[in-house]
Parts: sequence; C-alpha cells; structure tokens
Amino acid sequence: MKLSIVIAYYNAEIYIAELLDSLLDQGFTEDEYEIIVVDDESTHDVSVLKSYCKKYSNIHYVWQKNARQSAARNKGFSIAQGEYLYVCDNDDKVNRQVLKEIYEVAHQNSLDILFFNRILLNENESIPPKHRNFDLKHAIVTGQQYIIQHSDISTGPWHYIVRRDFILENHFQYPNGIIICEDVNFLVDICTVAQRVSYLDVDVYYWMQRPRSISHEAGKKKKTEKFLNDMLWYINEKQIMISKRGDLNSSYVEWIQCSFVDHSFRILLAAFRFLPIKDNLNYISSLKDLGLYPIKKGRIKSHKLHLIRYFMNQKYLWILFCVLFHIIPLKYRYRYF
Repeated sequence: MKLSIVIAYYNAEIYIAELLDSLLDQGFTEDEYEIIVVDDESTHDVSVLKSYCKKYSNIHYVWQKNARQSAARNKGFSIAQGEYLYVCDNDDKVNRQVLKEIYEVAHQNSLDILFFNRILLNENESIPPKHRNFDLKHAIVTGQQYIIQHSDISTGPWHYIVRRDFILENHFQYPNGIIICEDVNFLVDICTVAQRVSYLDVDVYYWMQRPRSISHEAGKKKKTEKFLNDMLWYINEKQIMISKRGDLNSSYVEWIQCSFVDHSFRILLAAFRFLPIKDNLNYISSLKDLGLYPIKKGRIKSHKLHLIRYFMNQKYLWILFCVLFHIIPLKYRYRYF
C-alpha cells in the first residue's frame, strides 16, 4: 500500500464529508491507499462518517476512549500499512488530484520526509490560484538543513508526508496527553534525524479558519493551565534533547531555541488573559528558571508584539496591567483583547 492518511476525529460531523470527498479524489485506486479515521470518543452523531466507511472499503473507522489527538494519531500510525503516512485534521480539506503525485515523488527519491504547501483559508473564502509543480527542483537535504533553510516553517503535520518505516525504526510518536506543542515536538523529533528531505511547490492542504465566538474565547480559561504546562513540557523536553545530543547543527539549535522564545511569549500572554495574578507570577518564575525570562526578541516581527514583550519584561508593571485587565467585566474583557 502506498499511502495511509490518518485523521484524529472528534465531533466533526458537519465537516468530515468535505474532507473525505477531497481525499477520495486523489488519483489512487482504492487498494493503493487507506484513510484511517480514529474517533476519540465523539459525543455527537457519527452517522455521516460511518456511511462513508460502509461505502468505501479503504476508509477505516476506529474508536478509542477519549485520549486526545496525539493518542488518536498514534493509534492510526500503529495500524497503518502505507509506505508513507499523512495526517489531516477533521475539519479541513485537501486539494484534489495531488496526493498520488506527492507520493510518487517521495517514493522515487526515497525521501524520509516530503514537504509541500498548506494554505490558510477563512470558511467562506475562495480558493486562490493553485501551485501544482511536481518537479523536484529543491535539493535533497537532511532534516536539520531543511529547517535551517525554511526557518518560517509551519509546524503542523498537514504539509508533509513521512516514510512509515522511518517512523517505526526510530520509534517516533506524538506525545500522549499533550494537547498543544505536540506538532512542533514531533516535527523537531523527525527533522533531527531525517537524512533525505525535500520540498515540492504544490498546494495540498487547506487549513480552514473557523469562526470563533466571544464565549469560545472566555471558555479557554478552563484549558489555559493545561496549554501552558504543555508548552513548558515541550521547552523542557527539547532543552534536554539539545543537552544530550552532540550532532546538532548550531543553526538548527538556534531555530529550536527561537521556538522556546515564541512559546514563552505565548505563555505569558495567555496567563495574562485567563489566569489570576499569582499564576502569572508563577509562570514568570518558571520561565526564569528555564533561562527564558526576560523574553528575547525571537521571531516576533510585529511592532505591537514587540511593545507587549517590552512590558512583559517589566515584571511588576506587567502584573499591574494584569490586575487592571481583570477588573474589566468578563462580558467585555475578551471582546477587545
């Protein structure tokens, strides 16, 4: 089998048909590829999904007790049979008639990882003109070299396919229980050791930006502590990796360390918005212990964000802003900030 597509599924009944329709139009015969949908104990109806599984022999429905996205992807990987693996999210879609060509290029060049384009689209936005250049004009390099050459890389798993044997031989997995930073952690793991990596200028994945309500923003408060602790977990894991490995390119290490800075900024910004004063002080202390506070420039480009970073680094002024922010009534707080 040539390709296994793994979808971690949870309560996406209104979107899944669009994704599956796009995946079924990829130039493969049904026996050449498979679509593995791992249902992470959805609480909504799954009849649309099951109707596709009944109609198409290469779509497989797998149920698991709720364990989050990483565990669902790992389960899909464990049963996949394809030479290459591809991960999709359940509410996005894929450009048609591209994946077979993508696979052929990866297979013919014995690539560990083949990257391509992902496009951000608002829900009602028209698809822009497509790039479809299947000529491998880019050099085949190591994973570390690829990251150095593409420092602004998206860390999501939707813009690359990866060789399954490469994953199995190196025992790579998404970190179970981690709900944020799992993608960047996995990308760093595979790029650290991959020896044959390249890129095609082909638009493959449409990352759909769904509308978010004020109530959705306010609801994040319940998850914020988990998110921030996951980011700290990622930073700690990769600091340990850097300290233990002697084969890392210095520019690659610099890229990873820049990701620490970016995540540190996100940690303090989220703590400011959703957590009490005491927790804000605790997160500043945690980052200081990791050598990440005061926060450096990192990859921040916006002047507005640089100004926010400046105030973050003025510890007691930042806490004062936090106090003032939390005085604002909840129904107004997330409308403007």
